Amino acid sequence: MSVETRHPLKWFKRALRFPSEDASNAIHTQPPRPLKVVEMVSGPEAFRLALVRRVTLPSVWIPSILVVIGLVGGGIYWSAQKSSASDRPKSVTDLKTSISSSPDRASRDINQLSSELNTDSGEINTDSSSLNTPSSEINTPVTLEPENPSPREINAPVTPEPENRSSSEINASVTLEPENPSSVENFPSGQFAYGGSTAWALIRRDIDPILQAAVPEFQLRYTASEGGNSGSSEGIHLLLDNQLAFAQSTRPLHPKEYQKALKQGFYLSEIPVGFEAIAIAVHPDLAVAGLTLAQLRDIYIGQLTNWNQLGGPDLEIIPYSLSAEETGTAEFFENSVMEGLPFGENVILMPTTTQTLRQVAKHPGGIYYASAPEIIGQCTVKPLPIGRQTQQMVSPYTEPLVPANQCPARRNQLNSEAMQVGHYPLIQPLLVVVKHDGQADEQAGKAYAHWLLTDQGQEQLRKAGFIHIR
Repeated sequence: MSVETRHPLKWFKRALRFPSEDASNAIHTQPPRPLKVVEMVSGPEAFRLALVRRVTLPSVWIPSILVVIGLVGGGIYWSAQKSSASDRPKSVTDLKTSISSSPDRASRDINQLSSELNTDSGEINTDSSSLNTPSSEINTPVTLEPENPSPREINAPVTPEPENRSSSEINASVTLEPENPSSVENFPSGQFAYGGSTAWALIRRDIDPILQAAVPEFQLRYTASEGGNSGSSEGIHLLLDNQLAFAQSTRPLHPKEYQKALKQGFYLSEIPVGFEAIAIAVHPDLAVAGLTLAQLRDIYIGQLTNWNQLGGPDLEIIPYSLSAEETGTAEFFENSVMEGLPFGENVILMPTTTQTLRQVAKHPGGIYYASAPEIIGQCTVKPLPIGRQTQQMVSPYTEPLVPANQCPARRNQLNSEAMQVGHYPLIQPLLVVVKHDGQADEQAGKAYAHWLLTDQGQEQLRKAGFIHIR
C-alpha cells in the first residue's frame, strides 16, 4: 500500500482557486479525492512523519494565540496590581487603621509609604501621638538636626513604646502643652513622693519650694532608695515599684521599663520641661585651654593618659564618672561623647557628684563631667571650654573666668546665651516621667510638669542655670 500524506483541507483550498463558476459546482458536486492511506503510527515514527509532512498551523492562528495569551496575562497582572493598590495605605490615616488591625503589618506599610512619599525628612513631622504606635515595631523617619541645633530647635526625644501595646493604651510619649500657660489648675491635695536625677537637685532645692508655697495643699517629699543612691534610673525604678508618684529624669525611658509598667496595669510617658548643659570639671590649677569632644572621648577610653598630650603639664589624667546604669547624665555622655565605646580601665566610677568633685579638687590631674549648674558656680573646680572642633571652643561660663581665689565673693555664671542658641555641644533634656494609672499620682505628675512649663516655672528654671524650653 502506497503512502500519501495530505492535509485534509488541501482539496478545498485548491477548489477556491478555480476562476470559473465551475468552482462552486466543483465544491458541491465533486467529491474530494480520498486519501490513499489511512495509517496509524506512533512513537518515533510519528515524529519523523510530522517533520516530513511539514504539517503546520495556518499562519493566522499563531498571532491569534499570541493575542489571547497576552490578554490573559495582562488580565492577571491588572488584577494583582489592583489588589495590591487597594491593600496599600494611601495616607497616615489609612496607616493608623493598619496599625490598629495588624501591628505586624504596620512596619511593612510604613516603610512602603515612606519610600513612595519621597519627601525630605525635614518636611515630615511624625511623632507617637500622630502614629499612635510603638516605634519599636515601626521604622519612623528620623528628623535631621543642624550640626549645632539650639535648644529651641531640638525635638525632645520620643521614647520607643513597648511591643504588644494596644492603640487604646498608647498616648504620646511627649505630652504637648499649651503655647504659653500662665497658670495651672487641678493640683491634687496630699503629700506626693518624687525623686530621680541628681541634675534636678537645684530644681528641688530652689524651685519646688516656690511651687509648694503657691499651692500649699500640694506637698512634695523627696524620696531616694534605701542605699541613698539617686539618679534617673533609680527614680524610674522607684516609680515602677510604686514608691514615687512621678520621677525626674534626664534620659529617655527604656523599652523594658515600658513593658514592666504595662504588666503592672499602667503606662509611662515623658514631659520635657527644659534642657541642661553638661560641663567638664578639672582642677583649678590645670593649664589646659579646652577639649574637643574627640579628645574627651580619647581620655575616657584610655587612649590619652597624660595632660602633656593635650598641651598641659606632665601629669597623669585621672578620669571620673558615675555609672551609666544609674544616672541619665552618664548614659547621655556614653551616647553623645563615647559613641558607644566602653570606658577604659583608667576610669574611676564614683557614687555621687558631690564626692566626685571633692576628688577632682584633691587631684590636679582629675577630670569629671556633670550637670553645668552643679559645676559652674563651684569654687574648688574649674569648668573647661569644649567644642566639636578646636576652632569651635565654647565656654560653659560667662567669660572672663572667675579665678578660684576670688570665689565665693564672685562666682562663675552659666553662659546662657551660648546654651540657648545651641552653640554649646553637650545639652540634654529635663523630663518629668508620669505614671498613667488614672489615680492621684498621675494628676500630680502632670500638674507638676505643667507648672514648670508656665511662664513662672520657665523663668525659675532660667534663674537656676537651666535652659528654658519656651
